[in-house]
Amino acid sequence: MHGRRLFTLFLRIVLVAVIAVFLGDKIIQKSNEAMKVSVFEEFSELEGNSEIANREAQDHELPTIKGKLKEKADESYRSLAERLSQIYQEAVTKYLPQAKEILTKMTTWLESMITEEGEVYTVKRVVDGDTIELSNGETVVFIGIDAPENAANKKARQMAEISGQDINVIISRGQEAARFVERYLPPGTEVFLEYDTQERDNYKRLLAYVFLRAPDLKVVMNTDTVHFKNGVPHIFLNSQIIKEGYATPMPVKPNLKYADLFDRLAQEAIANNRGLWK
Repeated sequence: MHGRRLFTLFLRIVLVAVIAVFLGDKIIQKSNEAMKVSVFEEFSELEGNSEIANREAQDHELPTIKGKLKEKADESYRSLAERLSQIYQEAVTKYLPQAKEILTKMTTWLESMITEEGEVYTVKRVVDGDTIELSNGETVVFIGIDAPENAANKKARQMAEISGQDINVIISRGQEAARFVERYLPPGTEVFLEYDTQERDNYKRLLAYVFLRAPDLKVVMNTDTVHFKNGVPHIFLNSQIIKEGYATPMPVKPNLKYADLFDRLAQEAIANNRGLWK
């Protein structure tokens, strides 16, 4: 098991190196392409200046011709140098922030690969869109998110009174959110729980960020919804539920580790009419 984790870590480090090299090559490639165009334009102009100088040779002495040709050549080379400097600055301005952002995310991934915080449990059932029950009898509430109620309980009636919505509409939306979570967490699924400052609420329920092992590598590049746990990519369900529009952010102190991320993903879900925002 330890050997497999080391091999997985090696593969992830190789991935980081490949992406870093790709970004560096991209900057160089774009700069070279632009430089080729500018060099061609400048030397075309220089060639034209030479032709002009040759025509002037019919009416002027040779020293005068050489002086004018040198002057025009110097001007062309100065222009070329200025243009190349401008191209380099444009390339750095355009691609360096992108490279820094990706490398920062890669650093976060590498740190998470060697982190073994949290615990693994087995899911017994999905209670609603932000709560699950484990096989050991513990109830887990997803930190930082709030899904509609899926039954006619006290909270559903309170939500109906506050929002002015029909309680049946709220329950229907809550059932839809629960079905979304059930697709990820059928009974028997293993989940990785990560805790924040406060581990339990007033009802003694566990408060956690819930992670599910990613089914394939296609999702690995999305750092908003995929984190590495023990060297293995896991889907970050709290953020995935919000991203797909089946819950809203509910920041409660002191557990605010991912509050900014949840708020941003919620705004994206609303803007793109996802899930319950359709």
